[in-house]
Amino acid sequence: MIRGGTASPARWREMKAELILACVSVTAAIFSACMAFRSSCIAKRALRLNEVNQAKQEAPLSLYLAEGFRYRVKDDSQKQQMLAFSILVTNRSTQANSIVRIELHIDCLSDDGRKMEFVMTHNPLLAGQINHAQLTPFDCPSLFATKESRSRWALFSESGIVPPHVRRDEYRIVMTDSDGRTASVTSLIVSDLPNDTNPKIQKAKAR
Repeated sequence: MIRGGTASPARWREMKAELILACVSVTAAIFSACMAFRSSCIAKRALRLNEVNQAKQEAPLSLYLAEGFRYRVKDDSQKQQMLAFSILVTNRSTQANSIVRIELHIDCLSDDGRKMEFVMTHNPLLAGQINHAQLTPFDCPSLFATKESRSRWALFSESGIVPPHVRRDEYRIVMTDSDGRTASVTSLIVSDLPNDTNPKIQKAKAR
C-alpha cells in the first residue's frame, strides 16, 4: 500500500527483487551473446586454418585426364598388364614447380565385399613395351615453369599387384610436387586393349 506517494517497505523489497532479476537477465543475455560471438570467432578461425592447411597440402597443379587404357603383353615367357594414362598438367603457380612422384591408386572390391586399395608407381620404361604407340612418358622429376602446361603419359604395371578376381571401381592418379603437396585426377573407366594388333592403339599418341 502506498501512502503520500511513498512506497511501503514491502513494495520496496518487491521492486528491489524485480530490479535484481532484471539485472541478472540482462547480464545472462550479455554473457550468452559474448559466448556466441566467441564461438563464432573460433569457428571462423578454425575454418581459415583448415583452408590454409588444405592449401598447403594441395599442389598448385591442375590435372586433366585425356585418355586411359589397359594393355596386355603376351608371349611364351610372360603375361603383363600395363595401364597408361594421358594427362595434361598445368602449373598454376607463379613459381616453377616439379613433379617428383606419380602413383596410381586403384580402389577395388573383392567377391566377399571387402574394399581394397592397390598402389603402384609410374615407370617410364614401360613405354618401350607398348609397341607402335609412340608414347612420351613423364620424367620423374619433371620440372614445370611458371604457368606451363604439358601433356605426357603416366605408365604403370599392375601385374603381380592387383588380383585378377577383384572388381576395379576407381583409378586415381596422384602426383606429388617437390614440396610434398599432391594433386590427383580420377578415372572410372579404362579402355581394354588386349594386344598390339588392335588398331585403336595406333591412335594412342602422346599429346
